[in-house]
Amino acid sequence: DLTQTEPSLETTEVMNGLSRPWDIVFLPDDTLLFNERGGTVSKIVAGQKIVIAQPKDVYAVGEGGLTGLALDSDFSENRYIYTCMNSQSSGLVDVRLVRWRLNESATALEDRKDIITGIPSNRSGRHSGCRVRSASDGSLWVGTGDAAIAANPQSPQNLGGKILRVNREGMPVDGNLKSPYDPRIFSYGHRNVQGI
Repeated sequence: DLTQTEPSLETTEVMNGLSRPWDIVFLPDDTLLFNERGGTVSKIVAGQKIVIAQPKDVYAVGEGGLTGLALDSDFSENRYIYTCMNSQSSGLVDVRLVRWRLNESATALEDRKDIITGIPSNRSGRHSGCRVRSASDGSLWVGTGDAAIAANPQSPQNLGGKILRVNREGMPVDGNLKSPYDPRIFSYGHRNVQGI
């Protein structure tokens, strides 16, 4: 039977009063983690929000902030979690991909390692998208925004307006674009990738 039927959808409010929740992941024990663009990563326990990380360098303005969250495909073994975020340190603003380790009690993100830095950011936050997903082979797919600068998506060495594909250390993987492109670039010419 090729008849199309509309699927039924049932919604349940899990939590309210949040400020721009952006991404969610589920731990193997079904604990829900989520981030809010303003700069927190939290979990829900017994209906309560418990903040487990609040990186001090998150630069939350306009469309920018803490905009991506993903579990590593091998999370059960390495406990890696990735965040995409606009960062401000030493007066410089960029977008970066950060790898963390969730502690055993799931109460804190530890062992921060910034594995991609220098993705362009606009001080107003405009077109500062960044989203990350972990593939089953361990590679990371990262969508980036063009920082509202028209030349960025076409520039072969600029990481803005691109899909990047890297390993857990932020290094390029096979199958990306060849020279003259930065070897982390998988595809280019995008405007403001906020989902992947």
